[in-house]
Amino acid sequence: MDASDDDRDHESLGSLTPSDVWLGRGRAIPAERERIRKQTLTHWHWHWLRHARAG
Repeated sequence: MDASDDDRDHESLGSLTPSDVWLGRGRAIPAERERIRKQTLTHWHWHWLRHARAG
């Protein structure tokens, strides 16, 4: 395996690097991504509501 292969996410591995899979982080990383996604959506929802009410 080329070293650069391990630097990028692989779609076939669920957007994880081979190292992530090998080291057992295959469940933790998607869970963290989902947590961040929900947090971001909540932030932008409240941001939008605040501006929609103001204007």
